[in-house]
Amino acid sequence: MEIPRKGRPNTWGVRTPLHFNKATGRRERYWIGREYPTKTAAEKALRKWHTDHDAGKVASRSDMKLGDWLDKWLANHRKEGTTVAGYETKIRLHIKPHIGGVKLSEVTDDTLDDLYRLLETVPCPTNKGKPLGAKSVRHIHNILSGALGAAVPKLIPANPAATAHPPTARQIRAQEQRYPTVDDDQTGRFLGSVWEPCGNRACDGGLAHHCLRDAPLWTVYASTGVRRSEALGMKWSLVKWDEGSIELGWVVVEEGNTYRLRKLTKDGDDNAVIYVDQSVMNVLK
Repeated sequence: MEIPRKGRPNTWGVRTPLHFNKATGRRERYWIGREYPTKTAAEKALRKWHTDHDAGKVASRSDMKLGDWLDKWLANHRKEGTTVAGYETKIRLHIKPHIGGVKLSEVTDDTLDDLYRLLETVPCPTNKGKPLGAKSVRHIHNILSGALGAAVPKLIPANPAATAHPPTARQIRAQEQRYPTVDDDQTGRFLGSVWEPCGNRACDGGLAHHCLRDAPLWTVYASTGVRRSEALGMKWSLVKWDEGSIELGWVVVEEGNTYRLRKLTKDGDDNAVIYVDQSVMNVLK
């Protein structure tokens, strides 16, 4: 056991005894800490390491970088393609350039906090030269939390994201934009305008003409409040004409330069169902 006087003046450092590292297949020892204020504190840290090591709570140290672990985690991530694509973009643009080269075993809550504060204050080229908002930084925290949690306990003993300080829900709400909403009269006038034929000689007042082509879609939007992707993903087979209901089983999502139809529910839950009045059903017919 070594407790040499190391680091800054009047501080103590302590190293582990020589032990076998399953991750590297080699015997090793490393510093537990170098700046304990007293010899007693250093000895206490060493006793805790022995206790955790005997209980199997000390992860095998590895030279793997955080960026490499994120790549591996993402490759094995069982999520929808659009979700994985969103994760990959944030990892590539906002995580790897700043802390991707840090060893996985050396990532701490302070490392993550420094990253979050950096993203909140430094102009971001992909965000029109403005820092990222609280919601985006929180999402980056959620990605890191999931990836680091998957490394416990094989590669790291605990998830440092659990004690990090990402933006709070209150900070996110404070940055949310308030959008004006239309009342019933405004909605009625708008729908009246989208159903009004353009008067062109080629227009026969039917849905075949381009001026009225999207009128049923706008009616569904206004009458049901569904998301755009949900309305675009509606299928005739999921419309229950007698019940006046529609199952929301599919959505249209953007992937790169194209669009794809995919299942709405990600976890195998039953489809959501909305009920509409007869006027909407007549529009769909």
